[in-house]
Amino acid sequence: MIPSWRKVPGWLTDGPDGRWRDVELLKREAARVPAGQAIVEIGSWCGQTALLLRESARPDVPVICFDPYPDDAIEGNAGISQSEARVTFARIIAEWRQS
Repeated sequence: MIPSWRKVPGWLTDGPDGRWRDVELLKREAARVPAGQAIVEIGSWCGQTALLLRESARPDVPVICFDPYPDDAIEGNAGISQSEARVTFARIIAEWRQS
């Protein structure tokens, strides 16, 4: 089972701060991608949006993510560095593979 995007550090929220519109837009657009096409995310940080896209897309639509930014390019608002974000993302994927 894929872990919920809500448990991953990032900028998305489905709370009352207004970003729920971003969440709903991403869910809606991911669900519209037809079989034979893919969703590509550039800049995954900890993988929050990647998990939201995977959760929302059809099972036969691959979600391809990569993060081309160097370690010192981004410091996230969750208070962790890019290096720590990569470790967090790797841990989440490892936990998912074991479940």
